[in-house]
Amino acid sequence: MFFSAADYCSRLLSREASFGVHYPFFDKQLSQYLRFNVNYSVYQNPGLGANMPALSKRDVIVSQALKLFYRDGFNSTGVERIIKEAGVSKKTLYNHFKSKNELVLATLRKRDELFRNNLMRETERRASVPRDRLLAIFDVHHQWFQEKEFSGCMFINASAEFSSHDDPCHMISAEHKRLVREYIRGQAEQAGARDPDTLAKQLNLLLEGAIVDAHVSGNKNSALTAKDMAVVFIERSLD
Repeated sequence: MFFSAADYCSRLLSREASFGVHYPFFDKQLSQYLRFNVNYSVYQNPGLGANMPALSKRDVIVSQALKLFYRDGFNSTGVERIIKEAGVSKKTLYNHFKSKNELVLATLRKRDELFRNNLMRETERRASVPRDRLLAIFDVHHQWFQEKEFSGCMFINASAEFSSHDDPCHMISAEHKRLVREYIRGQAEQAGARDPDTLAKQLNLLLEGAIVDAHVSGNKNSALTAKDMAVVFIERSLD
């Protein structure tokens, strides 16, 4: 069964479950979120426009906050700016979120769903067998690094800004990383790895290093370098 960081943290914090929505790879399309959800379908089927439900104010707020938090950081992005970008009143925002921290949690939940759903979908589109998927994961990351709005990993950024390990935002970030690693482990196990846990940790560490190198040093090809290194671990584990 598929468990998301949203599921984990909603139990932990007694909050509602995450959106669980699926959208194209997040960096480029996230800025076009509203148009993708509504206007694209109306463009393809003009007759649907009158019958399509409007996006909720909550969805609008979370989408705009996610874009701002990812690009500019959590602490440096104020509520007033989110209100302006979302086109809502302060009262509307606080009707949906009791505090900025609650909004941050909602954006992290949504980011988790966007990232992992697209990671799995893109990996499995590129490769049909588990062994090849272990390398395709690096190609998906390479594609991500080329996006104009790439600003590193939102969960690495969040764990730095909310550094206490018992902070809910830090906990969501840690759970997201665990779930990505668990997906890699599943592919390793299906591929017949002698020690799927160790291989997953090795490949995940390469991915994490590639993300940091791409963000901090601007090395947009770091995932390809990591992929070459991953071949060594995979061949050692499977052969």
